[in-house]
Amino acid sequence: MISMFKFGKMREDEQRAASNKKAAQIQKDKDAARKARSAHSANLRVLRLAKEAEDKKAADIVSAEKDAAKAKKAARSNAA
Repeated sequence: MISMFKFGKMREDEQRAASNKKAAQIQKDKDAARKARSAHSANLRVLRLAKEAEDKKAADIVSAEKDAAKAKKAARSNAA
């Protein structure tokens, strides 16, 4: 026959094990959510950097066209 002390101790151990298991699952879920947020942020960063590079390339083209137009206009006014 199990004494009341042993029964209480066994029950306490079971509750502690269940609590530890629940805490481990919560931590696992938090880690998964953190990884998902990190991956999402990294993806957004890649997209932002690609857009910035594309915008810079377009701005450089516009700037080069303006410089060419100025040079052409200056050449015409110097020739006249």
